[in-house]
Amino acid sequence: MSNDYAVKREAARAAAREKYAADMEGQPPLKRGDELWWMGHDEESFSCHAATRDEAIEIGHKDYDDGDGFHIVQARQDEIDLAAAFDLERFSEEVDCHFEDLQGEDHESFLSSCSHVELGALEAAIRHTIRQWQVKTRLDGGGTCYPSIFTVCGKDEHIPSMKEGGTA
Repeated sequence: MSNDYAVKREAARAAAREKYAADMEGQPPLKRGDELWWMGHDEESFSCHAATRDEAIEIGHKDYDDGDGFHIVQARQDEIDLAAAFDLERFSEEVDCHFEDLQGEDHESFLSSCSHVELGALEAAIRHTIRQWQVKTRLDGGGTCYPSIFTVCGKDEHIPSMKEGGTA
């Protein structure tokens, strides 16, 4: 990859970051919301949530208490911004590979003739489209992208079994 292309790529990324910041100004962040209380059989796996600690303990005693008690934790899972994973350099390489048969011997990247402004506009447009799709599918009741781990997590608590003297 030529040094000129690398310079254009970095300039494009900077332009895209500025455009994204301007687009997102005043918009709510992509996240699930308030921290919830999660419960599970152990401190490694939490599979059910409740709005309050008391509700989590009540559900936990009913659904998770196998005589050894259960664990609760207050935690949050933020929605993943899929557009952040878009990489213009990898996209350019994929374009070149896809159209390899249409290139001559000394051909540079198909996007190498684009200015940094054009590359920035392309990256911003693709990321914007991904974000629009993500918001639309979230509003339609599906398509949300959450990690399988918590993004914000407090210390978990072991709640003793009712048989061990725990409270409901």
